[in-house]
Amino acid sequence: MLSIYGKSHIGEKRHINEDTMKWARLNEECALVVVCDGMGGHSGGDIASRLAAGRLTSEVLTGYRESMTDSDLTTLLRDGFLQADSVIKEMAMVDSSLDGMGTTAVCALCTKNRAYIANMGDSRAYKISKNKIEQITVDHSLVQEMMEQGQLTEKQAKEHPQKNLITKALGVVDIPLPDIIRTDFVDDDILCLCTDGLTNHLSDDEIYKIVKKNKLENCPDILIDLANERGGVDNITVAVISRENII
Repeated sequence: MLSIYGKSHIGEKRHINEDTMKWARLNEECALVVVCDGMGGHSGGDIASRLAAGRLTSEVLTGYRESMTDSDLTTLLRDGFLQADSVIKEMAMVDSSLDGMGTTAVCALCTKNRAYIANMGDSRAYKISKNKIEQITVDHSLVQEMMEQGQLTEKQAKEHPQKNLITKALGVVDIPLPDIIRTDFVDDDILCLCTDGLTNHLSDDEIYKIVKKNKLENCPDILIDLANERGGVDNITVAVISRENII
């Protein structure tokens, strides 16, 4: 049975939490975990993240079948993102004060031996195995594009004044197609989904060490507390998933 633990915190500087986290068990070996970060600086970021997480979760719960192939599961997640995008845009059309609201989204659909990761924006998914941490998702952000073009180093990107400018999000693009990555997910592997409120303050190596050295159930609190100690400039959300049945 999967073990899932998560927490969302407002941080030390914000007056509202625009992050949303949801998870649902499909059966004893399968689950969906969703983390969304409402776009800061736009009206309705908290509404957008709640709408997206809720619709994506309901679409997967309704459509999931144990007999689904890799292609079926990929289509299920893609359709879930399309529906999440649609509900955000419909709400903005009804209430003009919400025009421009949007949200990042990263989710993990965990099946028997695999995880299907889908994302839009700069919320991330990591896989932590015995000896390493791997960032599964690629940020949809301006600094990521600049790094890929050789214009910035990773260190420069972390300090760039536009490091939080994202290039793709639900609710604000014409065709909301997420990246979808399939990865093995076996015993002792741990998935970590998080918003940039965590990764703005902690390195990948720090995340790895904390997750490996502590009980899984305590990891969200420990990670969030450390991010807050370092300033907590944004909302912080962390979810961890493992195949170990930790008691």
